Amino acid sequence: MQRVRRATDVALALVVALCLSSLPAAATQFGGGVALAASVAWPVSTLVVSELQTGGSSASDEFVEIANQGGAPVDLIGLEVVYATSSGSTVTRKATWTASTVLLPGRRILIVNSVGSYVAMGDATYTGGFAATGGAIALRVVGGSVIDAIGWGDATNAFVEGSPVAAPPASSSVERRPGGAAGNATDTNDNAADWFISATPGAQNLASPAVPGIVPTPTPTPSATATATPSPSPTATPSPSPTATPSPSATATATPTVTPTAPPTPEPTASPTPEPTPVPTASPTPEPTPEPTPVPTSIPTPTPTPSPSSSPSTVPIADARSMPIGSIVTVTGVLTTDLGALESGRTGFTQDSTGGIAIFLDAAVVQPLPRGTKIVVRGSIDDRFAQRTLRASEADVVTIGVEAIPTAFDAETGGATEALEGRRLEVTGAITAGPDALADGTAVTLDDGSGPLRVIVTPTALGARALAVGSVVTAVGPLGQRDSTGSGAAGYRLFVVAADDLSIEPAATPTPTIAPTPTPTPTPSPTSTPGPTSTATPTPAPTSSPGPTPTPTPSAAPSPSPSPIGPTIAAVR
Repeated sequence: MQRVRRATDVALALVVALCLSSLPAAATQFGGGVALAASVAWPVSTLVVSELQTGGSSASDEFVEIANQGGAPVDLIGLEVVYATSSGSTVTRKATWTASTVLLPGRRILIVNSVGSYVAMGDATYTGGFAATGGAIALRVVGGSVIDAIGWGDATNAFVEGSPVAAPPASSSVERRPGGAAGNATDTNDNAADWFISATPGAQNLASPAVPGIVPTPTPTPSATATATPSPSPTATPSPSPTATPSPSATATATPTVTPTAPPTPEPTASPTPEPTPVPTASPTPEPTPEPTPVPTSIPTPTPTPSPSSSPSTVPIADARSMPIGSIVTVTGVLTTDLGALESGRTGFTQDSTGGIAIFLDAAVVQPLPRGTKIVVRGSIDDRFAQRTLRASEADVVTIGVEAIPTAFDAETGGATEALEGRRLEVTGAITAGPDALADGTAVTLDDGSGPLRVIVTPTALGARALAVGSVVTAVGPLGQRDSTGSGAAGYRLFVVAADDLSIEPAATPTPTIAPTPTPTPTPSPTSTPGPTSTATPTPAPTSSPGPTPTPTPSAAPSPSPSPIGPTIAAVR
């Protein structure tokens, strides 16, 4: 029993010695030193941050890659990745694993900016970016001890290992040595020594093939197991010394004798022999078994994560519209036209609860997105012909779901101006001018009495129908602007892109029916008026007057006025 205990103590001492002796070798392999490694509060690890990019053509083209460079699977549950600003005044969580997520040997997991160009590859996403000039990323137990970290640029925070690596230029990354197909196993706890700048970033995710890398720990373990198991007491070497008779004592004496003799000469051989006892079996045994089985299981598990977590908090569209020209901004909205529905596949409109804005792509869209698609888009603010626009590339437009198209705002034709630009409106009015053929469709002018508004109907929306002056039209679509006057207050136009958004009533034919208005003209029937009768009487009176004229001659002299009436009255009397 005493003998077994003594052998165990010796083995344990050798393992500790091996661990300590391996540190200087690893620390000096790339120019580092034990002092730097010792200045970090956490041990070296085979679960490492392997590559990092802080920006590309867009500041959001970022990623963090975590690699398992050890020989056994690692479950990431309970771990997190955090970003610290250069001084360390702010520490932000970028990813965490609350469910079992197994990372197999040689595999990587990719955490990306939710609005950057790597979003399609990401196994997990985050919002907010990294400072290109300096900062640090740490992999640690949630809120607790650090497993590995990388500091770059002017970082001075507590997560920097030794000295920070230089800040990578845009579209470059920093990668842990040795890099590429050789893997990323070097960890001396000195960022400047362990990392280098790579001009060609090579982001890898759970679906990427394993990269074996340089794994110092596992290599000796298997070979040691083989040697150790068959000859645990191979006092074969010392056997010759103690001559035959004291076989039992020889074993006891041999062990101490061999221990001092062995270290100087065959130190490499001696080290592996006892090492297997504490380290081995557990480590190598699980290694082969899980590798084939979990590969399919672990890869799909994290893949769905990006979809739900891809709704980043972004700037409201109303705020984006008010930013200075050239501002880089990210907005979330629902497409109110297909992306690429206008201007030869380069323009569309998106809207959120605060407002709407046009999106102008740097090239014709390759994969059009239908209206009703919820998107996140990053671009620069511009005014194109006085129309507030977000300039972007198709790669900057990320789909995050499908939502109902925003309800159209009921507006007057004369009231469709700057305050409503970009929003989806509904107007009704008579066609007062047009139709005119334009690149985007047929244009007419509508007026409901409040003022004219140009309406452009795409071929898809118009179909076989016709637009004619006098027709009453109800049109629904986003309000844009193309002001060629330079005033910035003219040229508003409504874009109708769907057949259901256009209603046409032919010109009103009832106009002639209103002709019955002449009826009042013939109405004046003068028959009933007594006044004119007396006027008519004098006409026959003079005819009858010749008869009675001789009789009243004497009395007619004093009243020479109306002679026909006078005699008549006299006769009556």
